[in-house]
Amino acid sequence: MSNLKNSTLLISTIFSAARSRGLWYGLTLSTILLRSWLRRWFGVHHRQVSSVAMLGLFCGGIWMLRALLRAAPPADALGLVSIPVIIALGLAAIAVGLGHFVLQPVLTRQVWMRCLNGLFVAACVAGLGYLAFDEWRAFYLAAPAPAVYVALLCSIVVFGFRDVFVWFLRSVLIRDTGVLELADVSSLTPEGRHRVAIHEAGHAICYGLTTAVPEDAYVCIDTDLNSLIVGSVTIPTPKDPTEVTKERLEWSMLMTMAGVAAEHHFFGEKSLSGSGDIASMSQLATAYLSAGHGEVFDPSPADELGVAANRAAIGRLRDHYAGLAEVFIQENHSLCEEMARLVEKDEFVDCSSMAGIVGNVVLPDGWKRTTWAASVPTIPFQ
Repeated sequence: MSNLKNSTLLISTIFSAARSRGLWYGLTLSTILLRSWLRRWFGVHHRQVSSVAMLGLFCGGIWMLRALLRAAPPADALGLVSIPVIIALGLAAIAVGLGHFVLQPVLTRQVWMRCLNGLFVAACVAGLGYLAFDEWRAFYLAAPAPAVYVALLCSIVVFGFRDVFVWFLRSVLIRDTGVLELADVSSLTPEGRHRVAIHEAGHAICYGLTTAVPEDAYVCIDTDLNSLIVGSVTIPTPKDPTEVTKERLEWSMLMTMAGVAAEHHFFGEKSLSGSGDIASMSQLATAYLSAGHGEVFDPSPADELGVAANRAAIGRLRDHYAGLAEVFIQENHSLCEEMARLVEKDEFVDCSSMAGIVGNVVLPDGWKRTTWAASVPTIPFQ
């Protein structure tokens, strides 16, 4: 029963991520979760299992194309337009399966994205062909040569519009408008992987500053595609704005700064991994100050002086919580290392596994645990 509940929560988390950040983010999170399960089920043999699966995908693509060549030609519209879709599926299976063996990991993700683009264009072209089939057949029966000529011209026009089709797909795949293209970036080195694990562990152990762990909490890293999601830790936000209290905003700001603090504590320097955290911190600080907490803050400054004063207030608040995060990480050095080892090993750590670690957090003198809103379901520390 517990496993079923955990599976339901994970599926819900993936769908929530896909709705809020795009289908590609949900697919990426699913891949990370699947890879984590393979590590747990097969241990050191998980790579061999993945290779067998990819070999099966490659062979399946070849079989699909061979079966299509040997099949009797379809006579109806639906059968005819299904041919380009089947060809696209076969080629995608071959490309993804073969790419697993011959390409660097980050480039395999590029192949996945291009294959999705190709499948979407093939589906759009097949749809247009299905809609125009009866009219074009009548045209061909009346005038074969002009019909073939027009079909050729239309094919060129549709091919020219393929990027338009792809951008419609991308609006569904990636809702982060700051990411307009998946750049061919390098995958994480072993040192980079360890740094990201430490960074995310710094965030994750902040759950120990609360009274329980939310059921939808998780921490993960992705060693291949670092243009979208190097690592991620959920920060649950109540839907009811009245439940976003001062103490919960303060905890969120501390947690947001804890990743950079962990990097600085363990490596003596900070990396670009914290750029997203700084942007999130600015949003949290703006909400905190706008609600009347802390310094005087003008939500709608009338001049540059007001804008500068707001920026300075946000900067002071950011520096304050960066300092608190440094203190917290220093007090929990060993616990942060333990969490990082688990994250680096499994790549995906759910709420149950997290609860077994963060319950041992040491609170600095004078600190109090933050409570969760009633609308946030939680599990107790283990």
